[in-house]
Amino acid sequence: MDYLLPIGSIVKTNKSDIQFIIIGHDYTDKGTRYNYVATIHPVGFEYILPKKLQNIFFFDKKDIEEIYFIGYVDDEIKEQMRITNCDIRKYEREKKNG
Repeated sequence: MDYLLPIGSIVKTNKSDIQFIIIGHDYTDKGTRYNYVATIHPVGFEYILPKKLQNIFFFDKKDIEEIYFIGYVDDEIKEQMRITNCDIRKYEREKKNG
């Protein structure tokens, strides 16, 4: 897959049988950069005091095994996806080349 799925897309990864809904792109967690931020579908995330999110997951394009639903796409989203995909490809080249 050469593009990022839009926010709202529902997928299954090769790491779990759980369905995830994508809630963000291009996220760095503890020094590792991921293509996607997601939460469990249909449960969503929980906010536990003090300031701790539960059910937030990170994964890459290569981890997606199945796509159940593609999120809403309009011209603005297409442009954002185009720009983001260019940034992701640049990052992936830099990561590969060291």
